[in-house]
This record gives sequence, C-alpha cells and structure tokens, in this order.
Amino acid sequence: MNKTILTITLGIVLMLSVFGLHAQTTVSYTYDAAGNRLTRSTEVRLRTAEAAKSASETDEEEIKTNTTQNFAVTVYPNPVRSLLTVQITGNADITEHHVILTELNGRTIYQTVETSNEFSLDMQRFSGGTYFLSIRSGNEKSQFTIIKEN
Repeated sequence: MNKTILTITLGIVLMLSVFGLHAQTTVSYTYDAAGNRLTRSTEVRLRTAEAAKSASETDEEEIKTNTTQNFAVTVYPNPVRSLLTVQITGNADITEHHVILTELNGRTIYQTVETSNEFSLDMQRFSGGTYFLSIRSGNEKSQFTIIKEN
C-alpha cells in the first residue's frame, strides 16, 4: 500500500517536472460588517514552462482579477520586475484601500493605505521571489500571489 502511494506521488512529481507545469494560486475572501468571513474563493492557474518562458520573453502581462458582486481588484503584470499596477472597481463609497505585502514566511514588508482606485507599487526595491499582496477595501478582501523577477 505504501509503495503504491509513493509510486503514484513520484509519478505525479515526475510528470509535473517533465511537462514543466507552473501553478499560481489566488485566494479571495469577503467579510461582513462585523468582520466575519462570508466567502472564500480560490483560483489556480496552470501553464507549461514553455508558455511561461514565452510570456516572459515577450513581456506579456498576466492580469489577475478577483471579483465579487460589486467589487473587482485587478493586479498586473505578474510576474513583475518594477511597477505593479492595482486597479479597483466597484463600490464608489469605499475611499480607503489597505494594502499589505508579505513574504512567504508571513513577515509584512510593506503596508500603506491608498485613497485612489488605481495605484502602483514599486517592486524594484524587493529581491526576486514570491510575495503575497493583500488588499482590503471596506468588507472586501483580495489576496494575490506575486512573483518578483530580478
């Protein structure tokens, strides 16, 4: 039984490495006025290493959008080298957007409150790697996985 599970696991890992699949996950939450989580949505995008390579060679921008009923956050380009653009559409009553950038270990490395519905984050000062971008506007919260390239 254990050998079968190990064989299947190794087979999956081997297939992913041979075919060069890359995955990017986005998690989005919505909250009520009391701060209770109402919904959670997860989006996983798979693409081959060749597609990732051609996208980076041609500087194609991957645009990530989290959308709820009256609220959408769009973040691009991802992967990013310098400026990361954030666009927020939807509820016009929301005037403050709390932005937090964390490392994989959970350490907050950047935090601000934006009052514009479109702004950019200067990612040049951060080293290459994976980061989590969290944006909270009113009761809505979106989280993105950001890849910083050198």
